[in-house]
Amino acid sequence: MLSVAVFLASFWEWGNRSAIEDRVGFWSMVVIHGWGNRVITLSTALIRICMATQVLICCYMVASMALEYDQVRKKDKDKMSIYQRGTDGPSSILLMFLKARWSSQKRNTTGVLLLTFMVLTGFASQLFSTTLLSDFASEVLPGTLVSRQIPYGSQNPDEYTAFTSKPREYPLFAENPVERTFIDGHGSSPGFFDSGPVRRAFVPLPASERVALASYDGPVNVLEMQYLCFPIPLNYTWNRTKMTGTFAQPSARVLQFIAERGGPFNLTSTTDWSKIEFTCEPNMGDLSVCEGQSIESWSMIFGEADNPTATTLPDEYQGEWVTSTFVNIDNLYPNIRMKYTVCAKHVKSGDGHARIESKSNLTEPVLLNGTKDSVREAKWDTSAIQRVLGVQSMERRSSQQRGIFQLLSHKVIEY
Repeated sequence: MLSVAVFLASFWEWGNRSAIEDRVGFWSMVVIHGWGNRVITLSTALIRICMATQVLICCYMVASMALEYDQVRKKDKDKMSIYQRGTDGPSSILLMFLKARWSSQKRNTTGVLLLTFMVLTGFASQLFSTTLLSDFASEVLPGTLVSRQIPYGSQNPDEYTAFTSKPREYPLFAENPVERTFIDGHGSSPGFFDSGPVRRAFVPLPASERVALASYDGPVNVLEMQYLCFPIPLNYTWNRTKMTGTFAQPSARVLQFIAERGGPFNLTSTTDWSKIEFTCEPNMGDLSVCEGQSIESWSMIFGEADNPTATTLPDEYQGEWVTSTFVNIDNLYPNIRMKYTVCAKHVKSGDGHARIESKSNLTEPVLLNGTKDSVREAKWDTSAIQRVLGVQSMERRSSQQRGIFQLLSHKVIEY
């Protein structure tokens, strides 16, 4: 039992160190091949067997001494004589000792303490492996340091087709932690959303090397972006398929928000909104993002309202969205309610230098084809992509929760 305890102590002391530093020898084989759980389970099983054997022998000795020194009641002596040759554990003998102490005031304190210690020891031995395994966790073992020449301005060939290939690719990146600003709107009061200045650093390496990175220090492709979303009135014409028009003067609450945060977008409280033209084709039943040359620095997002036929209701705000009734100029189609928001966008890309790292194994997200329903041919599962992009909730999550690289430092060289 002592040998097994020394073996486990050695594993705890030198196992990780050996696997990280020399990658050879017995301890490295145990750690790298994932045998740690088996080693702990088998070692603690040997310890339990040794302890159970010792406790059993001790129970035989205690039973013999109890009979010799008259430590139990007379009606229990027959059972105790049996326990000299076979017992189901120290708990049954302890019970007879306690009964004798309570009923006849026998002085068996030493036996009670000894048996109590054996009961507690047996209970602790059952938790021994659980305790050790709870302290045993997976860690990333850094591989060999590789140096190569990557000129600034180079891009990974994978990225040129990342969003046009089939299936589409969504390369991993590192991102600076910034706080979002979300002012919830409700009823007749509009809300706003500000993503904050987000910078994402893409590593110019192929996907097979990108997911295996533990740390990286070198050139990166930097994408800087910020989105400012809020509801705004529209001057439009719509014939069920195509919508054209301009923005209208926002409310005083929206103008105040723009005055505070519109600097990066060249927006002020005196902006002439009627000069911002748009052309859009909202798709009923789905989210529609309208972008193009006519509104190059803006995005319009349309979605289906909860009650699309309730056209007599007033405008209703929810977050940065507004649900409004849209009048169709073509009498063949009825008016309909849709929710929409407009987003000013500030996006630019360039070259930079960054230090990134990952403390866990990463995988690049994929778009999955989910189950079919009665409305659409298939429901696409985008949860992995949303998690990586950090859009599953309004709260900013850590890089480890999102499954992306941690951005330790970065410097933009040229946009």
